[in-house]
Amino acid sequence: MVTAWKKDLCIILIGVAVFPLSILSAQSEDIVRKPGMNIYGWVSSENVGLPGVVVSDGFEVTATDADGVYYLPSEKRHGYVFITIPGNFFPPVADNIPQFFQRLKADANTAERVDFELTPVDNDKHVVLVFGDTHFDNGNAVDSPIYVPNIMEQFERCLADMNDVIDGYHAAGTKTYLLTVGDMTRESRWYLPDRPFGLREYADVLKRFNTVSFNTKGNHDNDPHGEGDWAGEQAWKDIMGPTYYSFNLGRAHYVVLDNIVWNNKGASEGVTGDRSYTSALTDHQIEWLKKDLAMVADKSAPLIVAMHVPLYSRPNADNRAGFAYMIAGQGQQLVDCLVGFTNVLVLAGHTHPNSRYSPPEHPWLTSHHIASLSGNCWMTGQPGWASNHICKDGSPGGYGVYTLDGKNMKWYYKGVGFDKHYQFRTYDCNTIHITAEKYASNANAAHLALVPTYAVPYNTPNTANEVIINVWGWEASWQIEVKEGSELLPITRISTKDPLSIISYDFQAINSNRQASLSESTLTDSHFFKVNASSATSTLDIKVTDQFGNVYTETMARPKKLTFEMK
Repeated sequence: MVTAWKKDLCIILIGVAVFPLSILSAQSEDIVRKPGMNIYGWVSSENVGLPGVVVSDGFEVTATDADGVYYLPSEKRHGYVFITIPGNFFPPVADNIPQFFQRLKADANTAERVDFELTPVDNDKHVVLVFGDTHFDNGNAVDSPIYVPNIMEQFERCLADMNDVIDGYHAAGTKTYLLTVGDMTRESRWYLPDRPFGLREYADVLKRFNTVSFNTKGNHDNDPHGEGDWAGEQAWKDIMGPTYYSFNLGRAHYVVLDNIVWNNKGASEGVTGDRSYTSALTDHQIEWLKKDLAMVADKSAPLIVAMHVPLYSRPNADNRAGFAYMIAGQGQQLVDCLVGFTNVLVLAGHTHPNSRYSPPEHPWLTSHHIASLSGNCWMTGQPGWASNHICKDGSPGGYGVYTLDGKNMKWYYKGVGFDKHYQFRTYDCNTIHITAEKYASNANAAHLALVPTYAVPYNTPNTANEVIINVWGWEASWQIEVKEGSELLPITRISTKDPLSIISYDFQAINSNRQASLSESTLTDSHFFKVNASSATSTLDIKVTDQFGNVYTETMARPKKLTFEMK
């Protein structure tokens, strides 16, 4: 099999475990084939075979032997083979997409060799920027109720903001990566005759970031001309790569899942179906996940799971939440797969607001919804609207920044165009009375009738000296302190709507004589807090402290007006 072997005394980190290093001669003969193993190959770095590297076809999972050699029995259903990138190595990169996978060329009756060559890199300390729900298109669907003519112009601000953060970390010597959480495109725009925008156009956008990107598929990233899950996801496989996979960066193990089962009844070539889907994990993906996680040696190292639809719903004011959207039993089934790990973070998008939740029964697990990078699907920044970038929970459109140093993990939410210390917004309820006269003066009679519904709970004057604080990155371990002079004010967590979102989106839609989209209308959320001041003009000192000890403050001079440009 091999003409020359050497043993090296070095120890090298592979993923989250430590393995001895073996050297396979670069002049070795072909790897000996094994009966029933129709995919085989060598995983190496600098002509050195890497042991313990996990390899999969999306069904079967194996690991390289002491010499970096692997064998897989495969039905080749996905048409590719991929490795779980070891923690301190990295594959080649093409157009800012890591090439941890290779497409197969032969059918299942033919054995083929697929090798992977990796480069050493120090990822023990790294940063991941997490974003999603960009819903890119070229602004040409003028008949759409959510038509926005300047999406890509608005995106330029987001791109510049993120590249500044990336460049800052790189200048400090910290490796930085992107991780998306789905709905990067809008499938209804894929096949438009004038300037279509699909996955190939999205792949072109990725080239403009100053680092590489790991990607997650969302419901809007399926082929509208493909009926059924297998047909719907084929375009993603052809252009982006595997729909589910894993990789390591430093000590952390990352898993990307596809929890969209595409139904799309009535679709065929050239014909868009009903675009229906179910939020679920296929049985074969669950089985793959179990096999993948069984390969992780260090269960105390961070395990980060990315998928599109959240695991948990947004918590209520009592900080309780149930499983979100996943078909009956699957939420618990996924949690059961994660049992045994002690530091698990599940990342998702889909719903567009921010929320954070750690179930009391599973203190080792934290679930994050990352608010949409597009704000409210770019709506509030279109010409003639509010000229701001806000999500339907009042969060600024933005992205999560996750810093890892060995096994230590920290994070914060970064609003586009704002300093990273901008983590909350305050409202003086005495000044908030949302009326058509103020915010929808152009509405016709039919749309004026919508005003009382959309203005709640700010449709009547409030003179109770109430102040509301929207803390969009709130977690149960955060603390809030509000002082009026030297007096600490009692704080109550409440569920309410963000008034800036209401006037920026809902009332701008009414003012344009169209009903606000239910999917983008301001929602009720529970990352709000209320205090009652003693007067209408007192100044409040507000301090918010996150679980990492970072302190965010505002000296709130009152009265404070509700305006589109407020902070």
